[in-house]
Amino acid sequence: MTASSKSLSVNRRSHQSEGLELLEAAIAQLWSTYDEDEPRTAPTKGQVLDFLSSLGATGNMAKAIDLILRPNTLRYAGRPKSR
Repeated sequence: MTASSKSLSVNRRSHQSEGLELLEAAIAQLWSTYDEDEPRTAPTKGQVLDFLSSLGATGNMAKAIDLILRPNTLRYAGRPKSR
C-alpha cells in the first residue's frame, strides 16, 4: 500500500525536530501557493535549497526536504518552462 492510496493521519505535536521545523517553514513559504493543476506554481529546486540554506539547513538536509515535498510528477519531469 502506498501513501497515496491511504490517507495518513499524523499528530504533528507528538514529535518535533529541527528538520520538521525546516520542512514546515518550506511548506508555508514556498509550497502554500502550489496548484497541482498548474505545475509552474511549484518552486524550483534551487529556490527550495536556497531558502532552506538561508535558515541554516545543511545541503543534505535541504535536498532531503526538497525530495519529500516535491510531487513525483515534478521530481523527474521538472517544472514546465515559462513562456
